[in-house]
Amino acid sequence: AQAHGLPREPLLALLDAFEQDLRVSRYPDRAALFDYCRRSANPVGELVLRLFGRWNDATRPASDAICSGLQLVNFLQDLAIDWRRGRLYLPLRALEDAGLEVDAVGAAVAAGRSSATLSAIVAREAEFARSLLCDGADLPGRVPWRLGLELRAVLAGGHRILDRLAASGYDPIAARPRLGWRDAPGLLALV
Repeated sequence: AQAHGLPREPLLALLDAFEQDLRVSRYPDRAALFDYCRRSANPVGELVLRLFGRWNDATRPASDAICSGLQLVNFLQDLAIDWRRGRLYLPLRALEDAGLEVDAVGAAVAAGRSSATLSAIVAREAEFARSLLCDGADLPGRVPWRLGLELRAVLAGGHRILDRLAASGYDPIAARPRLGWRDAPGLLALV
């Protein structure tokens, strides 16, 4: 960190998030989940932008939006995997508002598919994640060309996963959305 002039705060935030993973396995609402993303994902974007000399008040909101959005996409993508590991990254309030108990996620994982109600929750969370990715869409144009190209590819990948999730009826349990080599032409078109 010192060799590159990086501050300790983003590194400490990452460590704090890793420690939180050891003691927290559920999140009461989107705000609590977003706070976790603020420490588990957003510091990565900050560190990368600092390495390129582009971390400032103009790039921070877009970077944070992309990083949090991608983290939320990953949580949706890995819903069944995380459940088997004893974690749930869907806001508990979203389940409660839909009339579901936490055990409904376990039942869906055991059945190998999501219920319609659970899929509706995943759809809402996916659209929120997509809105974050869209909020950060101007960042690639604010950074050096190569980094901008990489950011466009990352954003395209996030959108592609969300498209796959939508195509599955928002059921990441029956079919975990993922990218493969066959996605390369489609991703290049999105970049």
